[in-house]
Amino acid sequence: MIDWLSFYGNTAVQSIKHFDADLALIYATGFSKRLLTTNTLYESVIARTMLENAQKTIVFLADNAEDYEATSMIVKRERLGRVQVIS
Repeated sequence: MIDWLSFYGNTAVQSIKHFDADLALIYATGFSKRLLTTNTLYESVIARTMLENAQKTIVFLADNAEDYEATSMIVKRERLGRVQVIS
């Protein structure tokens, strides 16, 4: 059995906001014409915080993530002007 440790919640959000990050690396499970998405709400809260606070963001897409929306929203596509997406 694998125990997953997650960095989420208000403590995680406040910790991320405390630092001025030059680069954020985010993993997304969906990328459509409307949204960049993740599988869980926890992931989306952290990823959205990273997107808002990093100078540059690189998003890595899961296999078959193009033109697909997963469960939880990260951010609308029109707000991703400075984001590089790698599929």
